[in-house]
Amino acid sequence: MAEKINIADLKIAYFGDKTVRHYIETIADADSTLRLGSIAAVTAGEAAAMALRAIRLTGTEDEALKKAETDCETLRDYFVKIIDEDTKARKPLEKRLAAGASEKEIESGYLTACIMIDELMYSSIQMMELLDRVADKIAPTAAVYAAAAVRYARTAMDSVRLVHAVYGARIVDEVSSHTVTREPEIAMDGNAEFADTLMKKFESVIR
Repeated sequence: MAEKINIADLKIAYFGDKTVRHYIETIADADSTLRLGSIAAVTAGEAAAMALRAIRLTGTEDEALKKAETDCETLRDYFVKIIDEDTKARKPLEKRLAAGASEKEIESGYLTACIMIDELMYSSIQMMELLDRVADKIAPTAAVYAAAAVRYARTAMDSVRLVHAVYGARIVDEVSSHTVTREPEIAMDGNAEFADTLMKKFESVIR
């Protein structure tokens, strides 16, 4: 029977409210508890922030742009929340690894650790879809931020893929390992053409 782990009992480092300087230094610290999932969440947050800038530079008098602004704010705040949620999601896994738990319990820990980064993956796709809905309205002077937002969102997604690759390599069961590795790859492949087209659309009107 899998051990029940009380998150409140675990020591967790929070990063969502740190300064940029502290955050950058923490990434470089080999002893830091910050991992790639949290770093990807910051990248996604930057993507949402640039999308917001593109929308606001264009102007939000239009109803579609106003709704896009509201939705993008929600996503931005969610990405910031994921910075710390990813750290929490990994703690049960780290405790089981340290305790020499069974393969099944460790596999369960890896699957739990994927939850927040998977949310990040699909929310990044949502952000690109949000931009696509107002793509024809974005001003040429704001298009550079919209194009960069798509690029950053894809970088965040690719970082999630890399985290899955690590977890997949460490899961013993071949089926589970393959599933964990392939899920983000399928999501990225399925949205690659859409993201490319959207980014090129913004780049073509940059002024």
